[in-house]
Amino acid sequence: ARSRARRGAYRALADLRTAFQQVVVEPSANGRQAVAWWPVIAAQERVADAVTEVGVTIGRGVPPPAPADVELLTAALWELASAVREQREPRSVPLPDAAQLSGVVDQLESAFDAVRGPDLAERTPLRLVRRFLPYHRRT
Repeated sequence: ARSRARRGAYRALADLRTAFQQVVVEPSANGRQAVAWWPVIAAQERVADAVTEVGVTIGRGVPPPAPADVELLTAALWELASAVREQREPRSVPLPDAAQLSGVVDQLESAFDAVRGPDLAERTPLRLVRRFLPYHRRT
């Protein structure tokens, strides 16, 4: 089940990256806006890589992180997704300080910084971004 979920997440990120690569080359406002969102996509890929790394260590016998730490990470990911979906700056959220999750936390903080980056809070995301977000009806 974990492997299937991980593959699904990577596939969704790859689809988003491909769609953005197609828009980035457009000499239009959409192309410029896609360039502004590119760091967010890259940051999410690094978060997925860091989570995968933790999963691999667990698969090799390292004990899993504490449930409370996983809940903090999950809440942070929901906040990040909500901020993008609602076209607002993400709120600060508590993150775990467990050494095992330090790579995930570092990459998640980078993702928050990317969403807070220049012009992202002031500009509405492309309809393209919304198409790939979960729970968004395509129009």
